[in-house]
Amino acid sequence: MSSTPFQISYHGVAHSPALTGRVTEEVAKLGQFFDRITFCRVVIDRPNHRHRHGDAYAIHIEIGVPRQRIAVHHDPPPARDPYCAVHEAFSVARRRLEDYARRLRSG
Repeated sequence: MSSTPFQISYHGVAHSPALTGRVTEEVAKLGQFFDRITFCRVVIDRPNHRHRHGDAYAIHIEIGVPRQRIAVHHDPPPARDPYCAVHEAFSVARRRLEDYARRLRSG
């Protein structure tokens, strides 16, 4: 379980305990890269319900760190799995968090 306070919202997507569990795991991983995260907000959005062409899941992540907020907006191609979209968005968030931590250490 993550010690980072986080909030998850679903827009245009039914609430999923399994998807919430995946987000919880990903937030916990962020804490391994930087332990001074003050909050994390995640929005899982399915803005267009395109049954013929597949669904597109947009993932929005906002991470609070000292003196800054890191924002990630990830729109994968249609017909993607929401779990994969969450993983990809958190991969981007991890890279940005690592860059922030590196800049903070260097001065």
